[in-house]
Amino acid sequence: MTKRHQERRQIMLRFFRDRLERQLAAVNASLATLEQQMERDEKLNSVNTP
Repeated sequence: MTKRHQERRQIMLRFFRDRLERQLAAVNASLATLEQQMERDEKLNSVNTP
């Protein structure tokens, strides 16, 4: 492989990695929000249950 090809491949792979990291951060944030909502709902249900 030529140096130029290697550099372009490196740029492409970094782009893919950055995109995947953003997607993973979004999934992690969604999971955290869902877990908070579930905990809140569980607390509300335990308070409202006789």
